[in-house]
Amino acid sequence: MKKIGLLAFVYFISISLLAQIPSGYYSAANGKSGSALKTALYNIINTHTTLSYNYLWTAFKTTDKRSDDKVWDMYSSATNYTFGTDQAGSYSVEGDKYNREHSFPKSWFNEDAPMVTDLMHVVPTDGFVNGKRSNFPFGETDNPTYSSQGGFSKLGPANSDLGYIGTVFEPDDQYKGDFARIYFYMVTCYENVVSNWSGGMTSGNKYPALATWAKDMLLRWAEEDPVSQKEIDRNNAVYNLQGNRNPFVDYEGLEKYVWGDLSSTSVDLNNYTSPYGTSSNTINAPYFSIASGSAVTSGTTVTIGCRTSGATIHYSTDGGTTWQTSNTSVALTITETTTIQAYSTKDTSTSSTVNATYTITQTGGGTTTGSGTLFEKVTNADQLVSGKNYVIFCPSKNMTMTSSAAGSALGYVATTLTSDGYIDVSTISDVAILTLGGNEGSWTLLMNGENYLSWTSGNSLKTTAGADTDNQKWTISIGASTTTILNKAENSRKLQYNSSSGSERFACYTSSQTAVQLYVQIENSSSTEITTVEAPVFTPAGGTMSKGSAISIASTTSGATIHYTISGGTEQTGTTPVSITLSNPGVHEYTAYATYNDLTSEETSGSFEVLPTAPALSVASGTYTDALSLEITSSETDVNIFYTTDGTTPDETSTPYTTTISLPLGTTTVSAITEIDGLVSEMTEGTYTVIPSSPEFSVVSGTYNSGTVVSLTTLLTGTNIYYTTDGSDPTTTSTPYTSAITLTSTTTLKAIAEKDGVSSNISEATYTIRSGSLVSTGIYAKVISSDDLELDANYLIVYEGGSKALGAYFSNNNKPYFGAVDVTINNDSIDLNGIGDMPTILTIVGEADAYTFALQDNEQTVYLSCPTDNNYLSESSSATDTKSQWTITIGETTTIKNNSLTSRYINYNTSSPRFATYKASSNQKAVCLYKEVLEESAPSTLTVLLGDVNLDGDVNVEDVTTLVNYILGSMVATFSEPAADFDENDTINVSDVVDLVNRILNGNTSETKEITTN
Repeated sequence: MKKIGLLAFVYFISISLLAQIPSGYYSAANGKSGSALKTALYNIINTHTTLSYNYLWTAFKTTDKRSDDKVWDMYSSATNYTFGTDQAGSYSVEGDKYNREHSFPKSWFNEDAPMVTDLMHVVPTDGFVNGKRSNFPFGETDNPTYSSQGGFSKLGPANSDLGYIGTVFEPDDQYKGDFARIYFYMVTCYENVVSNWSGGMTSGNKYPALATWAKDMLLRWAEEDPVSQKEIDRNNAVYNLQGNRNPFVDYEGLEKYVWGDLSSTSVDLNNYTSPYGTSSNTINAPYFSIASGSAVTSGTTVTIGCRTSGATIHYSTDGGTTWQTSNTSVALTITETTTIQAYSTKDTSTSSTVNATYTITQTGGGTTTGSGTLFEKVTNADQLVSGKNYVIFCPSKNMTMTSSAAGSALGYVATTLTSDGYIDVSTISDVAILTLGGNEGSWTLLMNGENYLSWTSGNSLKTTAGADTDNQKWTISIGASTTTILNKAENSRKLQYNSSSGSERFACYTSSQTAVQLYVQIENSSSTEITTVEAPVFTPAGGTMSKGSAISIASTTSGATIHYTISGGTEQTGTTPVSITLSNPGVHEYTAYATYNDLTSEETSGSFEVLPTAPALSVASGTYTDALSLEITSSETDVNIFYTTDGTTPDETSTPYTTTISLPLGTTTVSAITEIDGLVSEMTEGTYTVIPSSPEFSVVSGTYNSGTVVSLTTLLTGTNIYYTTDGSDPTTTSTPYTSAITLTSTTTLKAIAEKDGVSSNISEATYTIRSGSLVSTGIYAKVISSDDLELDANYLIVYEGGSKALGAYFSNNNKPYFGAVDVTINNDSIDLNGIGDMPTILTIVGEADAYTFALQDNEQTVYLSCPTDNNYLSESSSATDTKSQWTITIGETTTIKNNSLTSRYINYNTSSPRFATYKASSNQKAVCLYKEVLEESAPSTLTVLLGDVNLDGDVNVEDVTTLVNYILGSMVATFSEPAADFDENDTINVSDVVDLVNRILNGNTSETKEITTN
């Protein structure tokens, strides 16, 4: 249970609440229960102002200040943080700094807006304890692995009876109810997206939204720790800043009507009593039936009530000079501008004092007379009162609904509003005066005291004698500038105005027509005389905000002209309310006043701090090779950029950004802010890992002859290469690469590059070494897959329909082409053994998408080429010219497209028998590739004299010299690796030098061995 100290108690009763529940705020939720109640609350609280993340620091000074002006920390009992001074740090120990804690972890909703800056669940807490909590769910643990000082908060395995397996974070008992009500708020306020959230405490659906174990635990926490004055004050403060409320704080125990044992009971919010009873140390402050600051008509009744059962209400209307008491609700009639003060007592408990001020709707002392012909715009649900009269007006077209029928709809009359924004029905004819009846959700509209407004079918809008069915009943929702009127029998039917030429009428539509607005009759008034004009009010009133935030400037005097100046600029004007957007960062001073006819209000002044936009990093976080250059830019002008590369949070003392940053090898976190006039943006951060590029192998994986040599290279200078040949992953302790590697057996080669202690990714290739050499069979097989395209392999270009292969090269009158020779095709193969005229054999070289076809002509290597955009096929001496490069696509036939003249393909012309290049539109014959089939020859043996490394027939000191030079990497004219590899480990090293010297000294210079050759 909560235990509030004496100092805090005195603080609570000494302050005035910053806001009260607006009259009618929760009216749409009244009478509902269970999932319907949750959805109704969602529709009420979901829309709110999205704050900037940076502004939360400022907001905490209002929402989370203890009575001693220190930060109210709900994770640690050992902190006494000062706002601003102690915010943000390294969080190395408990008591270091405070931070912004998402009590509902932001990773659970992917850090999406607006949840990530919703002040209702973001609270200031000790950064170190917050780090321990991480994103573990709330729970209960009797065996903590970590406890904050004094065992205030705990982290550990969930108790076995909790219904959850895993690590949980348990807050102190006095704040469990606080967090429970925050969680009830979160899954309600974001009902539209909660089914996508994770984290273990949600259920993946809209209702109940909470996992069973979490729901049961949070309900228990809420009951054991009822609503405190701290929560009430915080709820009011948050409402002032972001414009919505936590209903589970406003109505203690409301969660039981949504998820608990009262979820089948309709809640009565007008006569609400907490199902938990009254906490011994908590009493609710009084509430007012009409929100403070409202302009009301003379004679309006304001009710003062208290949600604590049995409480006594104390109230004053003369500034506290005289106090009156009542054990029941108090009804006060307002006839002049009045400020009411009130507080509640019960037993020994006293609530905080609350204030409400009301002004008379005839702004500033105006007087009203007349017979009730004026109607004013309905702007809130409180103006919907059974028995009052209304008219339906289309504000964008200035049309009022009439009682005359227009087919199956109702007619219209052009209407001009008075200078005060009223409709004067005495100036228009046949207007439909509608008397409201019924109640919320089932309103009736009696037209001119005779029949009821009704929908029957289609787009109809008629009147009928009775009001017994849902066709005569309506739901009415009040917006800022429009009214939504839906038929209860068919709620897709909305009363709207059809402004299409020739079809003008008021009717019920499912499509989007022109919106309407309700106007309510002002009793006993037909004109209003304005004697004073109220000064304009800025909303928000000032403070820190993000770039692009909207600001409203409004006077309560209807029709007043607002005159305003921002940052010393030119005075601008507009009719109240005026909406402006501050687009430039910095401190903006404002002044404003209002005028109406010859009247001028007092001047309003203040300032806004508009934060600059966060900087942008030119490269996304990730892993890069060899080098990375990073730019930091801002969409703002005349701002400063500061950054860090050590993971710390930058400020104005950090490194100023002046030029491109070159990031070193390794992992670097770059954090940056923009600053102007002492205002700092939110932080942008990127993490970059720069590694050396992986080694490149001179030979790709494949099957090769023994003795194949592989070289390793890397693009980054100054790197070391390490490799293995046994299939294991290389490290910096593996064999360093110093010279080319000769392969004599099947080998998996892996290699890394290393520089400055940073290693690359692993390069890998597998080489299968043949036991014998490959020789041609003279047979060519059809290429059916791109896997059959192999560098240095031989191919034929064939037109299968005529059994023709590409033949000799011709050039008649500078019109080059290749002739054709006859071949025999059997089972997709061509046998050239014994053939008469040989086709031209082509060798593929180059790389994928840039292959070249090499051929021999007059003992010179030339390449197939498309010289011009004509039907030619020529020879070229250049393999790098794109006219000699081709893209090959394998299908039923083979497409060979030139890389320079990309509309040209190698085809066969049957009319003028030849192979040349043609465009697709010429409808020449497609060709295929046939690849030479090789077979492996039997290996042979060779006798080698051990030690005769220079192959001069003797083993002597000259062989030692040759062997040493080879190991050192010096050039040697002749060298036999088999003769030098005494230990037969396929590696030539110093041990082989020692073996050779010993053989010479011992006279063992005639030993031989046989090796297999290909």
